[in-house]
Amino acid sequence: MQRFTRAESQQRTRERILSAAAVLFLGNGFRATSIGQVADAAGFSHGAVYSNFAGKTELGLAVIDLLYEREAAVLQQQFNESSATWESMLEIFSAWGAATIGDIRWARLELDVMAAASDDEEIREANALRYARLRATGAAVLSAVAERAGIELPADPNDLMIGALALALGLGLQRAADPAIPGSHIAMFLAALLPPAARPDT
Repeated sequence: MQRFTRAESQQRTRERILSAAAVLFLGNGFRATSIGQVADAAGFSHGAVYSNFAGKTELGLAVIDLLYEREAAVLQQQFNESSATWESMLEIFSAWGAATIGDIRWARLELDVMAAASDDEEIREANALRYARLRATGAAVLSAVAERAGIELPADPNDLMIGALALALGLGLQRAADPAIPGSHIAMFLAALLPPAARPDT
């Protein structure tokens, strides 16, 4: 039987709580889910949840971080396995946007957690750090693709990712309200950020 250190055991507990919370928050809603329900689903006591998270809002933030990290990892793997051209990058974003952007459950979770912590400076800083990590990951991919394609970007990749992330978040909110809006449009919007010579149709 494998034995875990105290730190490893605590990490496994945290991961199980996060996984259970993600299922419940997305399935039943953040406001409708209690800490007790999360604890029961994860197979732990209420105390185990509170020993890892200060409360439901902090747990909600951690779930949002987990969701973004999962999607970033999926995109990163797809880019690593692609031909690293503008065309392949936009195709990946198009497919990902159609499948992910505007997930009403995810959008509601973010809005509910934001509302629960609207005046909390620590929560604001946590959100800022999450977006900074996403921009850094995207900027690294953008730089790598531009280098392989031999194309000069029209601006600093970190600045371009501010616009790209704003487009993705804005499109997600609109699709949450109106699912008829195609999530695949994210590729079209991102293509508009490229210099004319770099666009696939030129």
